[in-house]
Amino acid sequence: MLIVGYGSIGAALEERLIPFECEVVRVARSARNAPHGPVHALDELPMLLPTADVVVLLVPLSEASRGLAARTSSAGCGTGRCW
Repeated sequence: MLIVGYGSIGAALEERLIPFECEVVRVARSARNAPHGPVHALDELPMLLPTADVVVLLVPLSEASRGLAARTSSAGCGTGRCW
């Protein structure tokens, strides 16, 4: 599962996924370390999308995020994947 927008809500989602043993890849505006693993920078998203079966967008609506789902889906998230 690829969590785009790894802030407090993304971290809370990951905590709830622990019992399901999901592999979680974290993405935020900038790279950093989190308690459960590294957080990738947003500019790495096109490289990470082809590896994800499920993508969760947890970003505030802004000029920077407007159309993010459309841009990222055309960049590598193909059929059989969930948004």
